Amino acid sequence: MSPVFPFKDHDFRCFQRALPHLVNQAVDMVEEMVKEMDEHV
Repeated sequence: MSPVFPFKDHDFRCFQRALPHLVNQAVDMVEEMVKEMDEHV
């Protein structure tokens, strides 16, 4: 077990499942910021 990669397989699978959701949230936040910036200009 390498110290750099502490999680077990089960945790890693949960992480992989959660990742697309987190990415979608980040994209939504960026799009909101861009819209607000466009409105200010």
